[in-house]
Amino acid sequence: MKSVKTLNENKYFKTTLDNGVRILSEYLPDSESYALGICVKVGARDDFNGVAGMAHFLEHIIFKGSKKLSARKIATSFESLGAYTNAFTTQENILFYVRALNSHFNKTFAMLSDIVMNPEMRSKDIEKEKSVIIEEIKSYEDDPEEQIFDFADNLLFGTHPLGNPIVGTVDSVSKISSELLKNFHQTYFQPQNIIVVVSGAIPHHQLINLAKKYLKLPSLNFHIPERSTPEIISNKEIIVQRQIQQTHLLFAKRIEGIKSPERYPMSVLNVLFGDGMSSRLYQNIREKSGLAYSVYSSLQLFEDCGGFYIYSATDNRNEKRLKQSLMKEILNIRNNQIKDSELRRAKEQLKASVIMEMESKSSRIQSLVKNEFQLGYYEDSLATIKEIDAVNLDSLKFVADKYFNDNDWNLVTIKPD
Repeated sequence: MKSVKTLNENKYFKTTLDNGVRILSEYLPDSESYALGICVKVGARDDFNGVAGMAHFLEHIIFKGSKKLSARKIATSFESLGAYTNAFTTQENILFYVRALNSHFNKTFAMLSDIVMNPEMRSKDIEKEKSVIIEEIKSYEDDPEEQIFDFADNLLFGTHPLGNPIVGTVDSVSKISSELLKNFHQTYFQPQNIIVVVSGAIPHHQLINLAKKYLKLPSLNFHIPERSTPEIISNKEIIVQRQIQQTHLLFAKRIEGIKSPERYPMSVLNVLFGDGMSSRLYQNIREKSGLAYSVYSSLQLFEDCGGFYIYSATDNRNEKRLKQSLMKEILNIRNNQIKDSELRRAKEQLKASVIMEMESKSSRIQSLVKNEFQLGYYEDSLATIKEIDAVNLDSLKFVADKYFNDNDWNLVTIKPD
């Protein structure tokens, strides 16, 4: 076992066990509850070729029973302790987590470890879960604001797995079998791919002892597939017709990933441009023009690439006018000087969101996982705020000149049939 490493002011600790499992903890001595997570570095971008949705399906099926616990026993065992347990899948990780009171930590650790590492994955449970996930897919297809982002990612990333919906498609989910899932679990749920993470009043040495007891995984004896970066592809435009009331528009552009020095200028620019009621998009498209009820921009940052998105919806008769107005706002960011007051507001808003997220233990463990798996180094909230404060008008102009132009945009339109 590698020695315990203190990451910051005797509050954050990291240990790597001999088999490669990493343990991260944040010690909060006055907390009466904790958040515990087991995070695996596998997500939708790692789905087997032609079988989109495998990582997400595995997240579901793990709660259907382990070799020791049935699905019902999993639910009743956690809830009898007053614990809340859940999981989610992103393009790059699956996080299984528990929130509970300190007195139940050992029991919840044992149960969470068991279901994550020893899922039964019975064929009859898999067939049932296919129906559940297909209904989930259909629910997204009924929501044009949800579905339009999947179309945009397909344009940004093409045939790369990042271009697929996290949940997969009806066709791909129908192909999933017990054999495929077991192979996927064995391939990626390896010790070097696993982080145990805790935020709360749980001593780090207690976490180490429990991990040694319940995560007795053999060291990696074969190669985990390496991730590939999507190729840059030319911009495209698609139009999709649905039985809906409004026309939905989404401009999308490929940008650099979370490790890029552009990360903070782009984050500030996103807030200034389209995140919040005082943003340019909200004020000009909704408040002044009355063109749309919903209008915003957003960032998606992966470890090696990312996407920038501008979304709005309007009456079908206003489609052309809305497109022109959105493009006008894009060009104004590049061609017109950003005001100091706008920069200050955006930075304060972004810093506030960082601080408020840290009030949630679930968010804190997600931040620790992001530091380890995506950034590759430790960055606490104070360091993040320092990076935000360092953003200036010059750095904003650099990213605005690079991305905010009138070409190289992908455009998805979902309109009434």
